[in-house]
Amino acid sequence: SSRFLGSSGRRAAGAVKGSADAPGRSERPAMAPIRVYYAGEAGEELFARRRREPYSGEHVSSTMASRRNELLKLMRLEDDEELARPPRGLPNLGNSCYMGAVLQCLLNTPGRFQTILEVFGSKRLARSCGEAAGVAVALARLASEYHGGSGGGTVSDRPHVSGAEKGALAELKESLGRLDPRYASCDQQDAYEFLGSLFDALDTGVAEVLRRFSQMEPSEGFMRCIFGVGTYSVRKCLQCSHTFHSDLRTEITLGLPLITPAAQSDAELRSLEESAPVSLPDLLEQAGRLEILEDYECDSCRVLAEEGFRYTKRSRLAQRSGLLSDASEVLIIALYRFLNIADADGNFEAVKLRRPVSIPASLSLPIGKYRLHGIVSHSGEELSSGHYTAAVQSCANGLWYHCDDSYVEPLPSRRLDAEDANVTRVRPGADPFILFYHRVGTGGRR
Repeated sequence: SSRFLGSSGRRAAGAVKGSADAPGRSERPAMAPIRVYYAGEAGEELFARRRREPYSGEHVSSTMASRRNELLKLMRLEDDEELARPPRGLPNLGNSCYMGAVLQCLLNTPGRFQTILEVFGSKRLARSCGEAAGVAVALARLASEYHGGSGGGTVSDRPHVSGAEKGALAELKESLGRLDPRYASCDQQDAYEFLGSLFDALDTGVAEVLRRFSQMEPSEGFMRCIFGVGTYSVRKCLQCSHTFHSDLRTEITLGLPLITPAAQSDAELRSLEESAPVSLPDLLEQAGRLEILEDYECDSCRVLAEEGFRYTKRSRLAQRSGLLSDASEVLIIALYRFLNIADADGNFEAVKLRRPVSIPASLSLPIGKYRLHGIVSHSGEELSSGHYTAAVQSCANGLWYHCDDSYVEPLPSRRLDAEDANVTRVRPGADPFILFYHRVGTGGRR
């Protein structure tokens, strides 16, 4: 039978700086020099209007306040280096786009994950842990270069990456390659499987640190404390009406099929479902849809049958699986775009599903409210080829950027900033594959 492969904010901060009006003075306050960073025609019009109609510190009309807020979303303050700097690009080391795209999302993930990287940034800790924490130390070094490197200005027309940063990325790839030979080569890899391998290596590093300090490691690994999502199944026997929960587990990611089980083995039905747009909330609901299992051996029916009641040992079962029980501060959702199907000769091949999925910027679930901050997309028709890119909301300024290896360019914030915003594709031909959400309020992000 066919099966799926393993692959599956802050608002723009800052305000125009300047001295407040002194009492009795009618002159406008002094303004620090400002420049348009990413605006387009609308932004340039706002900028020109701002210069013609400066606001006073004593009275700001609601209209002018609205214009000012719009303008601040499209502008940078030159005297604020942290605010002016966009995310840094990550160079391609040879078919390593899968790596760069995932790392862009992780390096802009708010909350405890950044704290973990800061811990492994300690040179003393790195020496004491040795090779066991090699991947964690290399990632911490990359994070330090990524967040602390000098830079600024638009990077849409040139690479924006330092030599030290390239060295840190190569060190990370080499460290992971020692644990998994796939990453020692220059072959294209699956971004989702890379994410899993990276988290496994980070768990190993954290476990080594906890062991050295005589601390107990969480039973399911430390990464699941930050990224974990709990799921379970509810089953009801249609013969004895016994209801029970099963399959309770915590995974790093929540995987969602894009088509029904019936369509996986039916090419015509698969084509029909693939061409029909669907929303992420609909996929979440479909994952927990009711199923009927035939010829199920129910323990309750078996006991009743042995006690002389008129029950058979096998019955029909109603099941709802993939239900969410809880989630940590970061929720990673993988859309299962790659499917293994059998051809007429019985040979399996990977097929990509390009079904359009409407992705909400704000996701309300029974377990909490989450906000989108990263998207890994795949362009191309095959798992073994194509290209990975990322769209991320910068931890530094809360604005959205498109990251394509070393190249980084701003995205129109209005597409993803609104509470009811939805996105199907960040770029034409690029299919969203891995989605990164954080719980609202995590790390100061809205």
